Amino acid sequence: STLFFSIAKNVKDARARVEKMKARVVKTGEVKTVSGLGKTAFSGKDKYIGEMIAFAQGRYAIFLINPPENAKAFLKKTAEGLARKK
Repeated sequence: STLFFSIAKNVKDARARVEKMKARVVKTGEVKTVSGLGKTAFSGKDKYIGEMIAFAQGRYAIFLINPPENAKAFLKKTAEGLARKK
């Protein structure tokens, strides 16, 4: 698994980054909505990246590539930590 963060200039930009990735994955794979991680959250799989979960939290765009089991719980803790870090 690989977790990476893209630090945007604001919330709107972070959401746009997640949406851009979602649009890319839709072109070459499949996308599903993920509940519990915010409005922008999705899981997807394409032939280039493989499986991923992505969502925006504040000004962060968060991407988990090749997620492990219980990835949603891990990402919720990650999001909580970012929410405290202001």
